[in-house]
Amino acid sequence: MILALRPLFSATIAASLVLSSAGLVHAQTAEERAGARAAAEAGADAFDAGRYEEAIELFRRAEAVVHATPHLLYIARAQTKLGRLVEARESYLAIINEAVPSRANPVLVQTRKEAEQELDQLEPRIPQITVVVQGGKTDGLQVFMDEREVPSALVGIPRPVNPGTHEFYATAVGSESSRNTVTIKEGGQETVILTLRPSQAAAAPAAGESAPAQATAGTPDSGPSGRQIIAYSSLGVGAIGVGVGALFFAQANGLSNDADRTFAACNPGCTEAQRKDIRVLDEDAGSARTLSFVGFGVGVVGIATGVTLLLIGDSSSKATSAELKPGVQPWVGLGSAGLSGRF
Repeated sequence: MILALRPLFSATIAASLVLSSAGLVHAQTAEERAGARAAAEAGADAFDAGRYEEAIELFRRAEAVVHATPHLLYIARAQTKLGRLVEARESYLAIINEAVPSRANPVLVQTRKEAEQELDQLEPRIPQITVVVQGGKTDGLQVFMDEREVPSALVGIPRPVNPGTHEFYATAVGSESSRNTVTIKEGGQETVILTLRPSQAAAAPAAGESAPAQATAGTPDSGPSGRQIIAYSSLGVGAIGVGVGALFFAQANGLSNDADRTFAACNPGCTEAQRKDIRVLDEDAGSARTLSFVGFGVGVVGIATGVTLLLIGDSSSKATSAELKPGVQPWVGLGSAGLSGRF
C-alpha cells in the first residue's frame, strides 16, 4: 500500500491547492509545489531503503511547503519503525482528526482509512509507565523522565512512553529521590516508585559557613567539643557571678557601717531627718546584701557546672582512647582457637 501511494503524491498536492483556494492554506508557486513533490518522492525512497530518520526529515520538509496527509502517514510509519510509538500515534491522530471534504481526493480518503487501521494495530504496542512519588513533603515537586520534566498532571497516572530504557527521579524543596532506571518492552505496564529523602544540599552547611569539626574514630579531636564549650562558658559565668557577689557584699558592708556611724554620732538625740537617713542606709545595705547572695549563688552554680562537664568530658575521652588502643585477646571455640584484637 505504501508503494501504491507514491505515484499519487502529485494528485494529493493538487488537492491541497484546491483547499488553498478556500483560504485554508497559503497558495504555493509552481516551483514550491515541484520542490515539495521532489522532497516527498525522495522521502519515500529513503523509507523503502530503511533510512527512516532521513525519510522523516524529507517528508517534514515537503509538509512545510505543501500540506498533504500522505506526508504525515509516511512520517508515522517511519516513527513506528524507529520505535517512537508515542510520536507515531500523534502523527496518525493528526491525519484522523483532520476534516475530510465531502468531495475529497480519493488519496486523502485512502490515507485516512490506512491511518485508522494502522493506529488500531499500534495502540496495544505502546507501553505505559505510572510514576508514584512518596515520602517527605512535596512542596515544589518536580518529576523528571530522561532529564525532561514530567507535567505534574501526569504524575500518578499511566503515561504512554516509547519502549526502551528510561531514567526517572524527583526533586522537591529540601529533598530528592535516587535515580530509578526502568526498561520496558512494547505493550508493557510498569510502576516507578520514587521515594523523597533529605537532599545532600539541604544537609550540607550553607555556603560561607564552616562545617563543625568532628572527631573521627582513632584520631584526637581537632577542636573543643560542644560539652567543653558549655563547660568553659559555665566557668566564665560562675567567675562573673562570684565577682558581682563580692562587689555587692562589699557595698552592703560599707552602707551598713555608714548607718552605724550615723546612729552613733546622734544617739540618743537623733533628729527625724537623721533617723530617716539611717533607715535609707540600712535598706540600701539590705538590697546590696541580697544582690551579693544572688551573685554568689550564680557563681557557685556556674563553677560547679563547668567543673562537672569538664570532668565528664575527660572521662569520656579516656574511655574512648582506651577502647581504641591496640590489643590482642585470645579466643577459644568448639574445635578451634585463635587471637583477635585491634591494631
